Amino acid sequence: MIKQNKWKLILSSLLILLPVLFGFCIREHLPEQIASHWGPDGTADGFSNPLTAILLMPLFLLILHWIGILVTFRDNRKNEQNKKVLGMVFWICPVISLFTNGFMYAVALGMEIHVGMIILLMMGVTFLVIGNYLPKCRQNRTIGIKISWTLANEENWNATHRFSGKVYVIIGILCLAAAFLPGKVFPWITLALILPAVLIPVLYSYIYYRKQCRQGNYTAEKTLLTKADKYTAVIAGILVLLTLIFCLVLCFTGDIAVACGDDAFTVQADYYDGLTLRYADIASFEYRAADDPGTRVVGFGTPRLLMGHFRNEEFGDYIRYSYGDGGACVVIRTNGKTVVIGLHTDEETQAFYGDLAEKTNALKEPPV
Repeated sequence: MIKQNKWKLILSSLLILLPVLFGFCIREHLPEQIASHWGPDGTADGFSNPLTAILLMPLFLLILHWIGILVTFRDNRKNEQNKKVLGMVFWICPVISLFTNGFMYAVALGMEIHVGMIILLMMGVTFLVIGNYLPKCRQNRTIGIKISWTLANEENWNATHRFSGKVYVIIGILCLAAAFLPGKVFPWITLALILPAVLIPVLYSYIYYRKQCRQGNYTAEKTLLTKADKYTAVIAGILVLLTLIFCLVLCFTGDIAVACGDDAFTVQADYYDGLTLRYADIASFEYRAADDPGTRVVGFGTPRLLMGHFRNEEFGDYIRYSYGDGGACVVIRTNGKTVVIGLHTDEETQAFYGDLAEKTNALKEPPV
């Protein structure tokens, strides 16, 4: 199969690497730090030097591309697979490489792009394409919805993939529509659309399996579902569940607390390093009802928490500890750096501002 598709494999590999050639052609026009990763809200939260940005993603996708091709063609039912579905395997990584790297270069060259909107539009197109191809996907162990009930029974496989194709098309349309909503809701929209895409096909396959059992026409195909497949499916399911729980815990938990001592205050934060700042080092501070966090350079960010080193037009590079709801904050300037702290409620932030004013004013009072 590899020999029969060698030219397609060569062309797809060259397309994956095409952004590398383009990157070196424009390297002198690229900034010293290039945004290379964006959070679910469309905010840049990862930066790389030009050489890393040019090479890392295409090379990673090239390796992933070859692994995917080799695994797909080693499938014991590869000769029966729909040709259009196999063709899709060849072009997934090239499209991702051209899109993600082109997007990265556009931002690096100063183009104004609504990142969250582009991500949702791309998700929408992806779901539409996958939804169109799922019903054509024949039973196998590498492409499609590979769970125990679909792998063990061809009728279940076909029914699940026909139904899931419709679900994916609907989700794709919802993604395209959601792309024009306000940017603040993008993390929630993304989660609300991806979860059904994962859970609904699994639930449908199980319900269909139970229906087959009640009707007495369920037959497991032992030749397809080996004992190793069962163990693999169980382990994969456990890993997916644990990953999902871990992501949900990170997204919706965590707190920031401030303790004011005699000579300094300390910021304590879940999932990130704390900070201690002496009152004597504070040059100025002010209370703000709201502010623009800018982009995260390095640190920890979820829909609930924003922590780490940030960058915006007013402060340049600064340190931030706040919640993601855009509430009140205290802007503290020291000799050489700016720190922004926002607590869970505006009242808590105001109380911290009052404690800070009391402590710093005490330093200014002459000793009795």
